[in-house]
Amino acid sequence: MSTAPFTSDTISAMYNLLCMAKPIVFELRRVSKSYRNGRKEKTVLSDVTLEISKGDALAIVGESGSGKTTLAQILCGLIEPTSGVISFNGTTSNLARAIRGQVQLILQDPRDSFDPRWTIGKSILEPLQERHAPEEREKLLLEAVRQVDLPIQVCSRLPKELSGGQLQRASIARALLTGPQVVVADEPLSSLDLISKAQIVELIRSNVVSKGSTLVLVSHDLSAVRTLTKHIAVLWKGELVEYGDTDYVFENPSHHYTKKLLKSTNVQR
Repeated sequence: MSTAPFTSDTISAMYNLLCMAKPIVFELRRVSKSYRNGRKEKTVLSDVTLEISKGDALAIVGESGSGKTTLAQILCGLIEPTSGVISFNGTTSNLARAIRGQVQLILQDPRDSFDPRWTIGKSILEPLQERHAPEEREKLLLEAVRQVDLPIQVCSRLPKELSGGQLQRASIARALLTGPQVVVADEPLSSLDLISKAQIVELIRSNVVSKGSTLVLVSHDLSAVRTLTKHIAVLWKGELVEYGDTDYVFENPSHHYTKKLLKSTNVQR
């Protein structure tokens, strides 16, 4: 028996039903991104339609090259889509300015997050851009490092003096410093050992999810996805092929790629 195609618009309609009562933070309509190399053009995102509601915890999953990181960069205002419309809190104009300070990114490799010449404290305070008096900045720094269970002594150290887990904690502290509406975490666990992974998952849960901030988690780690997120969006070859409640999708995947992905990870049940 044939079934109707699982289109991007169908996914968006499902999302609207799930999040009907919540304000929309991000709205994407048929967003695509292509790169040109000489005469050849490569499409990495194709007609992605998605809404992210206030306080949601959304996972974006898919194989390497599926467009996950590209989508995360678009949400952070780091790159612009080739086509389509994206709005933040209802505005489509001056998007980069609207996003600034309200959307913070946690990178995959924490060593890429810090200037090797700067102390950790200086890097954590960078988002404030001298907007506070020195004594207020010192107070905010102390609160930030305590929030992620780092000793204040790390603030005077250089990135090379910290472990990967400590650096990722410092990345989270910097991301949370401005009280952003949205935290985008792009593969924040991939470079960490098992103990550090568990600790970072708990930090994200307690400091982002439990406090009602909006989380967008890009991850290969489906165990962390199931622990941290309410909804899951599956990308395959640049297309959004499945969206739904995280637990429901894990138990009842619809698309053949989602079924394959879950089968390979042993976290379906």
